[in-house]
Amino acid sequence: MSTFKTQSPSLPDSIPEKSLRVFAGSERLMMGGQFRRVQAVHVHEQYAQNRFDLALVEINKPVAFSETVQAVAVGESAFSGAGEVTVTGWGRTAETENTSYKLKFATVTALSGEQCAQELGEAFYEGALCFRGEENKGVACFGDFGGPAVHENTLVGVASYSAGEACGSEQPDVFVDVGVFYDWIQEKIGGDDSGETTTATSA
Repeated sequence: MSTFKTQSPSLPDSIPEKSLRVFAGSERLMMGGQFRRVQAVHVHEQYAQNRFDLALVEINKPVAFSETVQAVAVGESAFSGAGEVTVTGWGRTAETENTSYKLKFATVTALSGEQCAQELGEAFYEGALCFRGEENKGVACFGDFGGPAVHENTLVGVASYSAGEACGSEQPDVFVDVGVFYDWIQEKIGGDDSGETTTATSA
């Protein structure tokens, strides 16, 4: 089964699952690449108000691997926070800008669990990751949520929301720590313990 990880709100309840499409294999949105129909969506059972903000999207047939489409290892435990992390997305580059037609990337660093809990207050939960980019600010914006955070070729997070009132604020971006939900992921994909999944950034 080919699966893509994303965040729960990027999958509107009003749209039938089989009307959704997955796009992979191009840095230009909706140009080139491969399209697949969505066969099923598995939203985390505890999802509510940005908590447990994770979903798996099952597609109708596998994508063809190439130079631009590859499987990625999935974190098997909570992210340690050490080292730089790369995030990608087609989101806005500023609050008032349009979403991008070319895939963008940024390098971010993780806050410690204690720092993240302090920043989020009551919104913090086990499985939340906080990231900041250059100038100690958030980098995610509308259109980036659901996108991946990768560390040393391993998927460690999925973008959930920005803690600040505006994009690029001094408050962190909040991601879901996929390693915390590794057992849940394995259960949903049928116990495949290869530790890899096909992943793509949501628009």
